[in-house]
Parts: sequence; C-alpha cells; structure tokens
Amino acid sequence: MTPKLIVPDDRKRTYDLFTLDNKLEVITISDPATTTSSAALEVSVGSMSDPDDLAGLAHFIEHMLFLGTEKYPQESSYQDFLSEHGGHSNASTSLEYTNFYFTVTSDHLREALDRFSAFFTCPLFTQSATDREMNAIESEHSKNIQNDGFRFYQFLKDTSNPDYAFSKFSTGNLVTLKEQPAAKGVDTRAEMIKHYQAYYSANLMKLVVYGKESNAELQDWVKELFLGIPNKDYAVPAFEGTAYTGQQLMKWYHIVPVKTQRTLVMHFPLDVGHEEYLTKESRYFGHLIGHESEGSILYVLKEKGWAESLCAGTGFTMNTWSLFTIDIEMTKEGLDHMEEMVDIVFQYINMLKDAGTQEAVYAEIKNLAEMQFRYMEPSRPEHFCTDLARSMTTACGAHALAAHYLFFEYSPARIDRMLAALRTDNMNVYVKCQELEGTCDRTISPWYHIKYSERPLSAAQIARWNGLPTNAALHLPSTNPFIPESMDLKPLPDNAPDHPRLIHETPATEPGVRLWFQQDNHYLKPKATTLWALLTPLGYCSPRHRVLNRLMCMVVMERLNALSYHASVANLQYALAPSFEGLNIIVTGFNDKVGVFMKEVFTYLKNVQVDDALFLVMRDQLKKMLENFFKEQAYQIAMEGTKVCFMTPRWGFADTLPIVDQVTLPELQQHIALVLQQFSVEAYFQGNLLEADALQIMADAKATLLQGVLPMPSNQLPCVREGKIPKGREWVRPLPCPTADGTNSALHMTMQVGLRTPRAQVLSQVFTSVTQSIFFTQLRTLESLGYIVAMIGNGSEPGRAVGTAGVSCIVQSATHDPLYLYARVYGFFEALGPYLEEYKEADFKEVVASLIAKKREKPKTLDDDAGRKWAEIQEEQYMWDRRERQIKELEGLTKADLLELYRSRLANDAPKRRRLTTLIFASQHQALYDDAVRDAEGSVVKRAATRLPEYRASNSAARTPEVEAFLAALPAEIAAVLQKMPADGLQELAGGVPAEELAAVPVEAVQEMVDAKVQEGAEGLAKSPLPAIEKYNAAPPEVELAYILDAGRWKQTLKTFPALMPAQA
Repeated sequence: MTPKLIVPDDRKRTYDLFTLDNKLEVITISDPATTTSSAALEVSVGSMSDPDDLAGLAHFIEHMLFLGTEKYPQESSYQDFLSEHGGHSNASTSLEYTNFYFTVTSDHLREALDRFSAFFTCPLFTQSATDREMNAIESEHSKNIQNDGFRFYQFLKDTSNPDYAFSKFSTGNLVTLKEQPAAKGVDTRAEMIKHYQAYYSANLMKLVVYGKESNAELQDWVKELFLGIPNKDYAVPAFEGTAYTGQQLMKWYHIVPVKTQRTLVMHFPLDVGHEEYLTKESRYFGHLIGHESEGSILYVLKEKGWAESLCAGTGFTMNTWSLFTIDIEMTKEGLDHMEEMVDIVFQYINMLKDAGTQEAVYAEIKNLAEMQFRYMEPSRPEHFCTDLARSMTTACGAHALAAHYLFFEYSPARIDRMLAALRTDNMNVYVKCQELEGTCDRTISPWYHIKYSERPLSAAQIARWNGLPTNAALHLPSTNPFIPESMDLKPLPDNAPDHPRLIHETPATEPGVRLWFQQDNHYLKPKATTLWALLTPLGYCSPRHRVLNRLMCMVVMERLNALSYHASVANLQYALAPSFEGLNIIVTGFNDKVGVFMKEVFTYLKNVQVDDALFLVMRDQLKKMLENFFKEQAYQIAMEGTKVCFMTPRWGFADTLPIVDQVTLPELQQHIALVLQQFSVEAYFQGNLLEADALQIMADAKATLLQGVLPMPSNQLPCVREGKIPKGREWVRPLPCPTADGTNSALHMTMQVGLRTPRAQVLSQVFTSVTQSIFFTQLRTLESLGYIVAMIGNGSEPGRAVGTAGVSCIVQSATHDPLYLYARVYGFFEALGPYLEEYKEADFKEVVASLIAKKREKPKTLDDDAGRKWAEIQEEQYMWDRRERQIKELEGLTKADLLELYRSRLANDAPKRRRLTTLIFASQHQALYDDAVRDAEGSVVKRAATRLPEYRASNSAARTPEVEAFLAALPAEIAAVLQKMPADGLQELAGGVPAEELAAVPVEAVQEMVDAKVQEGAEGLAKSPLPAIEKYNAAPPEVELAYILDAGRWKQTLKTFPALMPAQA
C-alpha cells in the first residue's frame, strides 16, 4: 500500500502519491486555480556513472533527449510547442541524478506530457544532431572555464581519490566526447544509446506533475503516457570506495581563482548520506557553526577584523557520503591570520563537545522548520516540481514534500558521531586567493588549468589544533527574540479590497511619508511583506554618490548583522539596498515580529556609526564586487554596456570602480549625515496585518528614523529617464573583453518599442513568444553559435518616471567573433519577415491565448504579489489592474498588429527602428576590436560601411593551435581553399593527414572535399525554421554601422522618452 504524503497546510492544492505498474513513482499536484502547469522527471543516474573513456556522457544524453523522438521527430518540435503555449524547459545533470522539467499553460499540459514522455520511450539520437550538439556541450564548457564555482568543483574532483567515480570530469567537451573516442575507435553515438538503455529504467525514475485537473485525471494521463517507459529493474548505481582516503586528507591547498576573493574553506568528509534527512544533524551543526550572532565564530573573527562572512553546512550530499563545509571570506588582514582562524573554528568545535548535545537548540530549529513547512508557499510550478522530484529520489515517498523541512527523529548518537568527524585528521583546508599566486607552483586539470600549491598539514599544526585552550568569547547563541509567538490570521474586514490603499500621508510641513497598505485576503498565511523607499537625490546624482550610497547600506547592514541573523533564522528576511532614488528596505516573513524587528532597523539606521576599521573593510568589499563584475559572463557585461548608453542617470561599473579608492571615511560620514537629514518615505505593507498594525509600524518609524528629518520637496526627488535610441541606424557599441583571458564574445541587441503601456508590453511579449523558439533553434541548435542564445521581452527597471517596453537578443560564443554574431542576428531579422507573413492565424491565436492564461494567474506567493504592486507605486502609475488591461489588449490583437510591429519597429529596414547593440570582443578577437575603433580617437561616433561576414557551416568549432599550424604548413592556395571548411573538419584533417601529403593533392580535389564538407555542415539548413535565411546566407549585405565610441557624450545628444505622468493615487 502506498503511504500517504505528509503535506503542508494548503487550502488550494491537493496531492497524490502512487506507483505505476512499471515501478515509476509519481506525485501529482492538483491546483484548480493555476494557469501554468509543469512536470519534472528525475533519473537516478548522473555523471559518476559515465564510462571512463567518455567523460560527460550523462550530460550529453541530457542534451540529446531534447532533439527529437520517434513520435515527434522534428528537432525543435518540443521547444516550439512549449514556446507557442507560454512555456519553457530545461534539464540538469548532477553527480548521481539527471533532472528534466517543463512548464506550459495549463490547457496544454496533456499535449506537453505526451511530448515529454517520448524522451523516455522513443528518443531518436540522430547522427546529425549528435554531431552538432557536441558543439553545444563545448560551448557550455567554454562558458564555464573562467567560472570559479566550476573550477573549484573540478579541483575537488582532481584532488580526490582517482579510483573513485567522484573524480570524473562531468561536463564533457569536444575532446572527451569526440576527439578522444575517435582516436580509440569508440562510436560516441552508439555508446550514448547503450548508456541510455542501461540506466533509463522506470524503476530509477521519479515523476511530478502539476496541473489544474483533478488528481484522478492527472493520474489517468500519467498511466496513459508514462506506463510505456520500460522497467528493467536496475539497481540504483552504486560506487565502490570513497572520495577521500587518508592519502587525500590533511592537506593545505592554495588555489588561484579568477575573481578577486580571499576564501578559506574547511572540508570534513562524512560517512553520512541522504538518509540523514531524517535526523538533520548537519543542519544542527550548520546552524551553530554558521551562526552570526554574539559568541559565534564569525562574530569573533569580525571583532578581530579578519573575516567578512562565514557559512557552514553540507556542500555535497550523496547516497553514501557527504562533505561538511565551512567557508570563511577573509579580509586583507585575515590573510595574515589564517591558521589562527582555524584555531577559532576548532575552539568552537571543542566548546560544542564540552557542552554536549543541546536538545533546546535542536528543538528551536526543529520548531522553526515545522512552521516554515506548515505555512510553505509554493514556488513557481517548474521549481516546485523539480525540487520535489529530487526529494523523491533521496527520501521515502511519504516524506518527499517534507524532507527538506521536517526533523523526523532526534538522535543524540548521530549528532555525537558527526561532531566526532569534525577533527584535524579528517580535514582539508583550501585557500582561494589571487594574492597568494606567488606561492602556487603547480597546475592541475587539463580542462581548467588551475594554478595551486599543496602541502601536508604539519605535525606541529595538528598538535596545536588538538590542544587549544578554551576561548571565553565563544558560546552558544542566545534565545532568538524574533521567533513568532502567534500564527493567528487577523480578522478580515467586510469587502476587503484586493489592491493597495493610501492610508497615511503627511502634510507638506512634515517629513514626507506616504504609507500604502493591503491586508491579505488571498494567501491567508501568517506572513507580511514591508517595502520602504527612502527618497533622496543624494543616492545616485553622480558616480561618487553611488559609491557612497552603497557603502552606507553596507555599513548599516554590517552593524545590524548580529541581530538580523537571528531574524533570518526566524524566517524574517531583511535587506537594505541602494537604488536610483535613494535606499530601499525590505522585511518579509512571519508577521508576528515584523514590527519588533523594524524598530531595530530604524534605530540602527538612525544612529549608524562607522569607524576607520569598518570603513576599510567595507570599501575593500565594494571594490572586490565591482572588480568581479568584469569577470562575469560576457553577455552580462554586454547588457550593462547597453544600459549605460541610454539610461539617465546610469552610472556603470566602469564609472564607479575608479572612485572607490578615492572615497574617505569623513566623506562617507558626511554623506550618511546628509542623507538622514532630509528625505521622504514611501512604504507599502501587505499581508497578515491590520491597518492599525501598519500605522503603528509607521509611528515607530516617525519616533526614531524620521525624528528631526527635514521635508523633501517633491520637485527635488530623483527622476530616471530613458533616452530614445535614434531611429533608422545600426548603433553598435564595441567593447573589448575586460580581462586578458576572456575567451567568450557576446552580443546584446536591444530594440525599443515605446513607453511601457499595456499595449506596448503585450506586443513585445507576443513577438517574443512567436519568435524566441525559432531564434534559439536557428542560432543555437542549427548554427551552434554558442550555449547562451536567447530572445526576451524587456522593460525598464522600476523607478519614478521610467518605463519602456521592447525586445532584446543575447548571444554568447567561444567560437565566433562578435561581428559574426551580429551578422547572424541581423540575418535572422532579415529572414523573419516571410516567416511572420506565413505564420498561421490559428498558431497566433494559440500564442495570444497562452499569454492571456498566464496573465490571469495570481502570483504564487505574497512576496511576488507585493513586489508587483510595489512597482506600480514606485512608478506612480497605480495600475492595479495592469494585467486585466493587458488581457484586454491581447484580446484585440491580430496577426496584422504583429506584422506592423515587425515592419515598423523591428525589421532591419523598419522606419521607426530604435536598435542598439553592444558587442564584447573576446581576447582572441582584439584585432577586430582595434579595427572597429581605429582612426577615431576623440570621436563620439564612427560610421563604417561593413560587409557582414559570410555564413559559416553549422558544425563549425573553434580552431585550435594545431589547426593553425597545419594551415601555415600548406601551400597558400590550398590553405585559402581550406579556410572555408568547417573547423571540425579541419581538426580531423590536421589530426589525421600530414601537411606534406595534402600539399601534393590538386587544388581542385581539395575544393571538392571542402564543398562536400560545407554541404554536410549545411544539412541543418533544410530544417531551418527560416527558409528565407538561405538567400541572406548567399550574399550578406553591406551595412553602415554607427560605432558608439564615447557612450557618455553620445547619451547627452539623445532625446528622452516622455516621463510617465503620475496617475491619480
């Protein structure tokens, strides 16, 4: 008999757990109010099961399942269907599991399930898709090469037990999936099919389906569609050995990261696996060791000026083992005291041993977890399904929903056993810091080339840590003052409005305060969200003010940290952040102690003090953050480069970074005093509060924070505007890669449609819904430009007097230069016209209907709903029925409207086209960047007639040094012919044919070989969703590009969109 699920208090959803005859375990969730449905399936196989000679195979199978099935053979069928019906999909491969999910408008759930189930009954794994998708894997790996998270993850693998499966390279790339197998005579496609058949068995799968239908109907669909998955009764993969033996322990490593950081990491391997969810001893120790209040490790380290942050808990949890991790982000001074910091960690561990198991502490976190589970708000359906499918694989079926939250058993014995494992002979220390590069004399990992050093922990170190004296500054946390005492729902008034009301506004002679309020009548949880804007022109009026304002927020949060950590433990989340308009404060969580905590926030903010030591630490943190932005993904840097061009004011990272070191302590102190002397407050409270509660919180603010504050005239409040990109030109902002080792180029193209009216918004959304799937199919799947390819509808960030709608395109590539990316996106828009003209009216209506369905759905959580209404307040639009107005516009839209938008504003020759593209030139394309800006010193704009690059075959890959040397060794006429061959074909030639042998072949024969390879690479073109692109590929046009060389001066020439006029409140 199937056990009954443990579920939260949930008035809106019902759950069912059952097992099909093929042993597929399933949970269905019935939510009659949802307009978005989802499903997720988890398979108990991951990268640790990869064959030794095919690293990344599990990840590759995950990719390939999206590219056609026997029932739906067209490669883009699945993605096209989801996109047309307001959905999307993704998947991920971890060490022991692979997860797939999708989301779709609820009316189309069954059809989506039909396509989804075919992944697991009849995948195609075609040879052409196999060849092309290897390039996508290569692009994904290239994206990760400079990512410190992936680098450290691989470092852990490379320094673990080489005979254990954890040590494998899990992402894969062209070397592991193509070149190495080919050299050994291994057929990757055949091995992939063999691997799929060996592990994709129904008894190793868990399925979650979320829909508006009853559980009975969802169960019928699941039986019909998923019973065909074969059950082979395979055992869950098991792995002999352990990741860390004595040979891999008691080491001290220094590692050179990409980003600026000073991180000390302590790892303790544990023989504790997923079964630990029942007792959660790791949560107990994570709570104590990771605490931040007085008496904690972090509190003591901060008092000494050695650390900025600390977190503790299990980093990896596998079926049979896990890693308990302590991460400490150090200050500059902390670098000189690393061993002493480890001293303090072990002094705290020793204190825990001496104190014994603390049942009261365990009970406190257990009770808080029960509250969180009981009043859990579901996340977006796809996230909910994905997390639940994973939980089904690691917990028994009845516990699946509750496993992450509930403490099922109190086991002092297991607590003692884990505490005993936190010892010096069961530990490694990793220090990630660029400043220690001089000590790093080794390189590890052929995939990431990580510089590091290694030394064993000395006998003297171990003896010292084992014999430490007691540290009186370390003790258990005090009782949490923010644990809620009442979870009662406040009585609702009759006819309670479901939109905010202005319940308090001060006269002009007093400090400006406007308080908006809505008592929750929908979510019915004992929770509240309070949102505050402290409005001042001093927060963003110059790059210097932006730096000072951010430092002010950092200082206040740091001063409040020991207390606010208690609040976070009690599920009161808090943030203080700078904004265009001054400062934003948010406090959200259980409502019972919201007012108590807000009083503390007001007091700390009003009386904040900053001394030289704290100032230097905060300034260093800010500098690291700004420096590290330039080591983010290339497309993120491109997006920032675009925004800086036309947002006014908009001070980018490049504007603010040089200023950080110039700012002084007296200057910051003066800034804080001036900000707190004169400002206005706009606030919005929503949730389980009475109007009287809201007014009392505001009264507390007046008695503390607002005491003595001068009124801020409304005409002095900040106003953010968006410049109009001049019509009819191809505006391009070229930017070099900010780091010498950046190997990814990127494109971010934005097209302004107009002010953010309901009509402009839905037109942009309909356009992207119709085109984003074919954009992805053409440029990512068929042309293999890169791993990151996306088209999105966009609008301005919320702010006073700002609001435009538009469309953006993003492409990032490690194999192509940005001018080629531009040419391909330009070609996409060139070929899009015929596609839209032939687009079926019925398909258009389906897209519109799906968007309408999504807009009719209420936000899933109180926070989401409050955030949406807060944006209306910030923009002074108060359009509480914006969704209803958008639906009305959608109901009146026709395909002719879509064509008019394209022809007038988005096409390459559109007369009202307002298009700006930022291009990031990777380090290997520096010469192209130099050409773009040559002979334009001091110019604001350089116009250049540019012949767009020719189309390159879809199976191209990056040229390696081996290929370049091969070409250089050939006669010039043969090398010139080979230049047009796809790069992977060149790689095969370079690896298999001596240059002197090819040099003897007639040029005509070489040309025939190249033509055949190009035709082979172009086979995907026949499947292109844009047949008209073939004409463009044959003869790319010459286009005049207007290069923006000085964004600041160019922005000054722009007219701005008219301000959104404040609406009647």
